[in-house]
Amino acid sequence: MSQVRVSVANLAYFVHVFGAPASIQFGICNPKMLEKGITQFQALGGGAELTENGMRFLKTKFGAERFEKDEITGFYDARFLVDESHLEGVFNLFEEIGGKKSPYELDPIRDIIAEISGKEFSEIGTILTPNEVATIQVRYVKSMCQKPAEDGIGTSLRSIAGVPSRRLFRLYGLQMPSYELYIKMMRSPVVRALYPDELATTDGGSRKGKTRDGFVISDNLFEA
Repeated sequence: MSQVRVSVANLAYFVHVFGAPASIQFGICNPKMLEKGITQFQALGGGAELTENGMRFLKTKFGAERFEKDEITGFYDARFLVDESHLEGVFNLFEEIGGKKSPYELDPIRDIIAEISGKEFSEIGTILTPNEVATIQVRYVKSMCQKPAEDGIGTSLRSIAGVPSRRLFRLYGLQMPSYELYIKMMRSPVVRALYPDELATTDGGSRKGKTRDGFVISDNLFEA
């Protein structure tokens, strides 16, 4: 049985003002691309981080191997190789613990909370202050599988040549306490609301897309 590379991420896809009838999808600039003068929108958040118990369980239960360590945090991300026959079982596990405290995973919203502040965009200052971020509720919405990449591998810099990647996204919503705070976040030069027709250009995450005015949309954003 051939191997696949599994990648699980916790992403904030939606923003919603308390009392409003609907939420909207949004993206945030890729900070590394922005440093190069390129505006490219991606989902806010990052890869799920495993506890030692989680890594051991995945090794024992599914034969997972080649775990990838985050160079900044020192923790292992939920990125690893498994036989394709175990893919459904692995995804079922991560769907079951989505939005919950689990012995297998570190705080699933840590990256989301950190990125709302704009910590990765030193030149523009904060998107929201720590006190403002503390008023936002981050709520789990659902899990979705990214459509397999057109080339079978995907655009992630961590992809492995010759090994197909399969990505599960646990999607969260930002519950804003006031319209004023929502406006402040959305007026940031690095944040943008995305229309359904724009998100459709990534074809379920199988490729990069484009906004109406020609900016790139990463493949970790699609209609949800």
